[in-house]
Amino acid sequence: MPFRRAALHAAATIGFRQRGMQFLLANDANFARSNGSTSLDTAAFNGHTDLVRMLLEKGENMEATRINDGLTPLHTAVYYGHSGVVRLLLEKGANIERSDGRPTALYVASCFAHVGVVRLLLEKAANIEVTKLKDRRTALHGAALYLQTEAVRLLLGTYMRRPSKRRRRYMIKKLK
Repeated sequence: MPFRRAALHAAATIGFRQRGMQFLLANDANFARSNGSTSLDTAAFNGHTDLVRMLLEKGENMEATRINDGLTPLHTAVYYGHSGVVRLLLEKGANIERSDGRPTALYVASCFAHVGVVRLLLEKAANIEVTKLKDRRTALHGAALYLQTEAVRLLLGTYMRRPSKRRRRYMIKKLK
């Protein structure tokens, strides 16, 4: 069993192609390493879109979190700017708003200047007002903190086009 686990993670790391992955997946797709990362997380980390697709088709849990930091494969792909993997995970139903007190995918993309991923998440209607629970920062705060000007522009533009309920009430009061 440990040998197959190591082989599956190694295959996800180096981008082992169709036939090799199918052979390894014939036994079990959902192996977890000691830090809780799965082969899907490893493939997302390395940006292997085709392998991510294959693992999802085999039943890998896309919402599984790593033990050491609680992040999902979506967070991993966002962190490293792999927009193809992000798009695929979102199409397959990954939770775009998942944070569990940690940064949201939009917050992560905004902080690390992955403008293409920020744009993709905004197109998929990511909530721009979701905050990290501990310090109450939004994606806009993160982008500004890390001086990501293009991400700030995108977020501000979206913020102005999608007013929140609280801002709408405030604007209505001002008009009266």
